[in-house]
Amino acid sequence: MYIQRSSKLALLIALFAAGCGSTTTDGPGGGGNGGDAEGGQGGTAEGGSAEGGTGEGGATNDFLVRGVGIREMTATTYNEEILPAPDAHAVVSLRRYEGEDASAPLVTEIDIPFTGFPVPFEIDGDPVAAFGDSDTLLLRIEIFNHAGTDATIGDLVSEHSNEIQSAGTEVEILVGGLESCDAPNAGGYCVDP
Repeated sequence: MYIQRSSKLALLIALFAAGCGSTTTDGPGGGGNGGDAEGGQGGTAEGGSAEGGTGEGGATNDFLVRGVGIREMTATTYNEEILPAPDAHAVVSLRRYEGEDASAPLVTEIDIPFTGFPVPFEIDGDPVAAFGDSDTLLLRIEIFNHAGTDATIGDLVSEHSNEIQSAGTEVEILVGGLESCDAPNAGGYCVDP
């Protein structure tokens, strides 16, 4: 399990243990959306297709969301070169946002090979079923440079809550490398050694 270093560590651990994201978690730098380590900007994916939407009175899209994962390097991320292992893979998940203090049930996820950056992905599905009674889905990418999904140093995650508010959305998602929580510049998400 990886954790975010902040004064709200217990809350974040509970949220991730429950498998949910939050769109309003404050980072240690102060207010802001998305729980980013600098205290600012969560990723809100905007755009989408002129057709479709959530299936109400219009044509439906062929996909819920598609886009690319792009590596972000900061002073608080693991920035060494990453050579994809033969069993490296990316897990892209969509969860239904049901409120700040509620769990975010898994709608769907895909597990795709990771061969390097950028990481293209597309999640198909029925918008009506995916969104349900919610108007927001939360998109997350986790990249594991090994088999399995136990995070280790050098794996990559999207640290922001990336909101999807309509089917047919196209996004760029930033992912940062996980450092050891003991690293001198560790910040954001990290892994206990």
